[in-house]
Amino acid sequence: MLTKPHFDDLETRSADQRAADLAQALPQQIARAQGLPGYGDTLKGVDASQITSAAALADLPVLRKSELGKAQAGQPPFGGFTTKPVTEFSHVFQSPGPIYEPSSNDPDWWRMGRFLHAAGIGAGDVVRETLARIAMLETAGCLDETGWNAEKLVETASDWLFPLLKRKGAQVPTPHAVREALIASLDWQVQDALRKEAPLSLSLPSGQTAQVDYLDDRAPLVSARAQAFYGLSTHPTLASGRVPVTVEMLSPGMKPVATTQDLGRFWGAGYLDMAKDMRGRYPKHDWPADPASAKAHEGRTKKRL
Repeated sequence: MLTKPHFDDLETRSADQRAADLAQALPQQIARAQGLPGYGDTLKGVDASQITSAAALADLPVLRKSELGKAQAGQPPFGGFTTKPVTEFSHVFQSPGPIYEPSSNDPDWWRMGRFLHAAGIGAGDVVRETLARIAMLETAGCLDETGWNAEKLVETASDWLFPLLKRKGAQVPTPHAVREALIASLDWQVQDALRKEAPLSLSLPSGQTAQVDYLDDRAPLVSARAQAFYGLSTHPTLASGRVPVTVEMLSPGMKPVATTQDLGRFWGAGYLDMAKDMRGRYPKHDWPADPASAKAHEGRTKKRL
């Protein structure tokens, strides 16, 4: 889940403020366009100061792809539609047509940030999860300082994210695909450490697999019914045994009932109080006196064991 509902403050403006900002920005943009060779004839005679709303903007002539192609052929590569010469752009992107588009290494050059946030790609997602996994390994001494952070990911999005978006076309990529594209762009040593020392899931004694939450305040965290941890006397760890996993035990009704970072100690202390309460609330379920040596299961009733 994203940590903030909006990409930036522009999305929380009132309708009146949005209209006022548009009325201020549009005349400036139209005036700049009128100074470009590509738009000169199209916008000739237009009073830029009068273009102050979306409705007024909609009345202006539309530049069609076919016209853009002809203009670029006559005045390559951009047809007179840019305010800078071609030598001041980092890249020139050729799309079918052909159509030539200027590109840059500047953050969010393609203005995809807002779209990606709306699609659920942002703080609180698989990207932040991956950064949290890397940070944990750095803190534990399993990795040297990598320098990876949110700002660097945005700066390098053209290398690791845009190829994925291009392959998907209009389809929003799945979180798994985004994670895989990001990890594939990292150094081999970082990829290997993530796979071995900061896995996305852990196998439980019950035979189940529990997802590791790297974004919770108690991270790394795994949650499952208490019975799934029976028989586990050694506490699970990550990062070559240097980081204990926070174990969150759930009731048969999937409600949190206990949390520990030391199972060996918990079985002989906190579990006794928890089991006493659970036997009263869930008498049909299994609450053994010695959970450390009991057989783990998915949380079945005693009748089904």
